[in-house]
Amino acid sequence: TPRTYGVVWDDTTDKPLDRAIVRFFKVINSQPVLVATTVTGSDGAFMFLFEAGQYRCSAIRIGYESYTSGDLTFKNKSLPNLNIRLEPAKSEKTSSESPKVFEGIDINSK
Repeated sequence: TPRTYGVVWDDTTDKPLDRAIVRFFKVINSQPVLVATTVTGSDGAFMFLFEAGQYRCSAIRIGYESYTSGDLTFKNKSLPNLNIRLEPAKSEKTSSESPKVFEGIDINSK
């Protein structure tokens, strides 16, 4: 079986969240550059393999508040072991409908 490097959880029910979008940004010259995107499976799991460097992580799912990490440092070919907890949205308009991961950067831009 494949190894799990991270899981997205519902912070209220403690159940894994499927269909959450997880993105990793490499920090280059203090700017985040998107390097990986995946969608969690029914077990809430995601997997990435990293080169050495600093990264930031975001996770979004409809009906939940978005998550953005601080800087994460990985050694060469690191396997993250991240548990991301998303809180249910507090209003009808969720942050995943118009997500902003970092100020001035729209992750929906092409």
